[in-house]
Amino acid sequence: MGRNDPSLAQGMRDAQINPAAVQAACRRAMAEWPGEVRFLAYAARAPEMVRDNAETVRLYRLAADRGSAYAQFSLGTMYLQGLFGLPQDDREAMRYLRTAADQGVPGALQHVVDALIEGTHGVQKNAPEGLRLLRLAVDAGDPYAQEALGLRHERGEAGLQPDGREAMRLYRLAILGGSATAPATLGALHAFGRGVPQDDVEAVRLFRMGADLGDPGAQTWMGYMHENGRGGLAKDDAEAVRWYRPAAAAGSMDGQVLLGRMAAAGRGGLAKDEAEAVRLYRLAAAQGSPAGQYSLGEAYLAGIGGLAPDDVEALRWYRSAADAGDADAQAELGSFYDAGVFGLAQDAAEAVRWYRRSVDAGNPRGQFGLSSAYFYGLGGLTQDSNEGVRLMRLAAEGGHAEAQTTLWYVFRGSSTPQDASDGLRYLRMAAAQKDETAMLRLAELYERGEGGLARDEREALRLYRLLAAQDDESAKSKVKELERRLQSQPQ
Repeated sequence: MGRNDPSLAQGMRDAQINPAAVQAACRRAMAEWPGEVRFLAYAARAPEMVRDNAETVRLYRLAADRGSAYAQFSLGTMYLQGLFGLPQDDREAMRYLRTAADQGVPGALQHVVDALIEGTHGVQKNAPEGLRLLRLAVDAGDPYAQEALGLRHERGEAGLQPDGREAMRLYRLAILGGSATAPATLGALHAFGRGVPQDDVEAVRLFRMGADLGDPGAQTWMGYMHENGRGGLAKDDAEAVRWYRPAAAAGSMDGQVLLGRMAAAGRGGLAKDEAEAVRLYRLAAAQGSPAGQYSLGEAYLAGIGGLAPDDVEALRWYRSAADAGDADAQAELGSFYDAGVFGLAQDAAEAVRWYRRSVDAGNPRGQFGLSSAYFYGLGGLTQDSNEGVRLMRLAAEGGHAEAQTTLWYVFRGSSTPQDASDGLRYLRMAAAQKDETAMLRLAELYERGEGGLARDEREALRLYRLLAAQDDESAKSKVKELERRLQSQPQ
């Protein structure tokens, strides 16, 4: 083929595009190749960039009527969101998106399938039809459809049973088909061990593959694995930030949130910058990220990053995140109802409802809140200490410091050796997280040689010093007392 063949035209980033030059080039191209309808669709990009709504819609309509799948997809998304002066119109949106999907546009197929499976955008719910369309595309070798159907199998959605192995098979097909996002999707399956053996090393290999392909989601995952030292990687905040930055810049919601948290804490070589953190949270929240909404709620609650403390605004963002499925926000909202704060009436039943939703996602904070409700028989629950202990153990194993310390109190008088041993183990876990109550109790046990510990005044002194550094006045007194005592002992 010759160098002037239209199939060889290369794309450009929006920032590099000169709208006037685009229009002129497209007019020349349409004159030279009158049968190439795609140039008519491309010409619509010029008025789109300068927000000439009427001309944008006119050109897309002309291209769509002549069969341009790109124009059909563009008009469908415009109607779906009510953009470029068009009214929000689900019926028109789905008409255009169905036509584009029939021509194999992955994004259009996604909208159509999701609408059928979930019964949204004016489409009657019909999960079998949604799955049929996906399977047809899978059989045709569409990598998007392979990944999308894999996700449904992984999550057990649309009437399917959770099936990690079938999800893995489909993700592998999508990777072989050239999908840039499927490596991260398969990597996450291995990282979580959903229906397949948990394997962080394989997960990192796949995340790196996706990151090398430029996938922002894979870049975010690489940052996360470096931040947490998983998959054979050393814990490295600076390396995590190096991955989060391009992911956030490319629009990854999780990348924006995680980079924001690094900025808020001044980690990974970043100067502490709470205003930048809030900016990143807003970007993620504006895209519908539950984690971004939750983080923005935290920022309003604490009044950081130039925000005035605002309980009402914080509660609004927490509720948005909780409604969208963020388990931390659900647990937080449960605790707000538990305590009756931030304008909410105290309501133990509503607290339990939110705790349960959080527990369903395996959240340690939700597990701790619900365990307390079972211990005391609150929110319509029958008092059940055994269920309370079971949930609190889950929370403790998930790293919840208050649950760990509480279990030490629960087990310290137990006549069962295993319970007593577990209680001490949990207390040490909480102290390792710098939980002040746990550090104080453990220091006292070492100082006195109680609770199954041999007396160790030097270890007690170490813990008291850590507490004293946090301005604990009683710990400061203990430091002086133990230093005098140890100095007086023969070497």
